Amino acid sequence: MVMMPREVIRRRLTFDDYKQLPDDQDYEIVEGVLYVSPRPRARHQIIGTHLAIRLFEHVHQTGLGLVVQDTDLIVSDRDVYISPDIMVFLGEKVASVPLDGWIHTIPDLVVEVLSPSTRDYDLTTKQRIYAELGVGHYWIADADGRTLIECVLGTDSRYQERKVEAPAVFVPALFPQLRIDLGRVFA
Repeated sequence: MVMMPREVIRRRLTFDDYKQLPDDQDYEIVEGVLYVSPRPRARHQIIGTHLAIRLFEHVHQTGLGLVVQDTDLIVSDRDVYISPDIMVFLGEKVASVPLDGWIHTIPDLVVEVLSPSTRDYDLTTKQRIYAELGVGHYWIADADGRTLIECVLGTDSRYQERKVEAPAVFVPALFPQLRIDLGRVFA
């Protein structure tokens, strides 16, 4: 993860800047600062796909909401323009998610799969931003540790963490009827 601090760019970046970025790498702007990382590797994508499929099956089969992968989340009033690996929108929020436009709705769940280049960024900066935005649930899939960290936002606006290691079955707080076999996710 390469960070381009404001001192180098000489100004806080905006949504107009974000729209001008090329598609050759993963670009995100957090609080006006540009973060650049290489495109994810196969292992990252496979883990993300396993989780997205399980979420998609559960959320859509039960009519709970919408699951979206690798799409931009735009929070202009905070100069935050990021692309979570997976976002889940539940209930009434679904109607406010444009399928052909920029997503401005804060998701109920965000899932990030750690990569070597984004590990610290996902565990610190993104976790802080998601908590500040009010994302109630944040899952962090760690391929190297074969663990899933479930973060649930408390009344103090801080995440309470629970770590589940493969090959255990993960039962999320948000979806107590869902069972995710982490042995298969991290195979």
